[in-house]
Amino acid sequence: MKKLKLCVLITTMNENIKRVKEELLPQLKNCEVVISHQITNGSIKPYNEILGNNVKYVYMYDKGLSKNRNNALKHATGDICIICDDDVNFVDNFEEKIKSSYSSESIDIVTYKSVDFDGKERKNYPKTKFKHNLKSILSVSSIEISFKRDPVISKGLTFDENFGFSKYIGCEENIFLKDCLDNGLNVIFVPEQIVIHPIESSGTFWTEHSVYSKGAAFKRMYGTLGGLSLCFILSLLKYKSYGKNLSFFKFLRLILNGFFEYTKT
Repeated sequence: MKKLKLCVLITTMNENIKRVKEELLPQLKNCEVVISHQITNGSIKPYNEILGNNVKYVYMYDKGLSKNRNNALKHATGDICIICDDDVNFVDNFEEKIKSSYSSESIDIVTYKSVDFDGKERKNYPKTKFKHNLKSILSVSSIEISFKRDPVISKGLTFDENFGFSKYIGCEENIFLKDCLDNGLNVIFVPEQIVIHPIESSGTFWTEHSVYSKGAAFKRMYGTLGGLSLCFILSLLKYKSYGKNLSFFKFLRLILNGFFEYTKT
């Protein structure tokens, strides 16, 4: 098996590029890096300095996280791409952990574990390696995803630009994984800690827009019957996490509105 080249796809916006330069790039000296800088503030100018021999900097005057991810992917040349936000850190030896997880030629995409700044795992992850399915991909965060570039590109797969802080909030990573499964790619989970990120508060996650977006995502991913079932299931199972901000009936109304109003473009 040939030696694999890693490419970290960093998406950032406006002044957050400073954090990327000062804190993130020093952790990424042993791999290719593509920075896609989204500029929506007229006072922010594109960088005109060299950020490193291993760094490719590109910029765009547009909005939408998925557009930014797609722009980074378009400029990548490495064998394995790693999705990276501008507020994360990487664990020691993450490069070798990722490379070793692609021990088989048949593996196309690998997801991992993330931890908070105290080293606590951010979710209740499985203990052993497994092959992802239509249910398990719903619990994956974007910063936990790596993928072989060639099979993704050859299948014409990109991040859905209707999702990911665009018309709809979030869910772009889950839709991406669903599209990969639908196109026959082999998606697995490996129980290795790769990236560091704070644990988000569940109380701040469920906004009216995010609930509405979840309904649209379910329709996009699972169609009418499966998506509608998930809308009701999520409304019941997640009541403890959203109940302080939204009533059950308001949550259900919002998620169903997103579901029924979604049309694929």
